[in-house]
Amino acid sequence: VKLELKENKELRVNTEIQDYRDLSELQDHRAQKVNQDLLDCKDHQEIWGYLENTVYLGNKVPKEK
Repeated sequence: VKLELKENKELRVNTEIQDYRDLSELQDHRAQKVNQDLLDCKDHQEIWGYLENTVYLGNKVPKEK
């Protein structure tokens, strides 16, 4: 199930990327989406959860103890 989800997510991301004319337009879109998602968070715990799950998912950052 996880692998299927990952493939679906990659497919969606690849399709989204093809909709943009150039890299700067794509970066603008991604920055706007992240900013909106952060504004939707209720408190700092939600923000950290969002950042951990979204931004750092690809390159697992070890948590400090």
